[in-house]
Amino acid sequence: MEMTARRIQVRWTMAKDLNTPSEALVELSKDRNVNIRLMVAKNPNTPPRILKRLSKSQNKDVRWKVAENPNTPLKVLVELSKDENIGVRWGVAGNLNTPPEILKTFLKDRRPTVRMVLATNRNTPSEALVELSKDEHEGVLQKVIGNPNTPPEVLMYGKMRELVVKMIMES
Repeated sequence: MEMTARRIQVRWTMAKDLNTPSEALVELSKDRNVNIRLMVAKNPNTPPRILKRLSKSQNKDVRWKVAENPNTPLKVLVELSKDENIGVRWGVAGNLNTPPEILKTFLKDRRPTVRMVLATNRNTPSEALVELSKDEHEGVLQKVIGNPNTPPEVLMYGKMRELVVKMIMES
């Protein structure tokens, strides 16, 4: 048992190591242990073709890490943006390589946490931030305030103005 645990630890360490050669990551991506595959999905040096395969995983956490990976191909991000799992959509919404047209699809996401991540993404277009400034969820509005791409005039009206004043008074 101890030897098996040690072998798993070695594979896990290799899967997360940024210096692991891509050929080794390819092999580790086939590991039976989901935690090894999770680390491969998270590793930014994992080849795009492997991320594409891992994006089809039954395990939502593996798909989530693929969605967050900066090396994930555009077509895969598009597919993952439609995932039922909140974490996967969250990963796509926060990925700096997600194109603006895909980011805009999260404006009406039913989960405020996805919209909050969208509001923090520095590549979210200003027109999407204007739309998010009308959100009912205060957490989303706070993230809109913090995004440098938010047009200043958006901060001067309605709920946004109230929240900005509140934040200033509390600091």
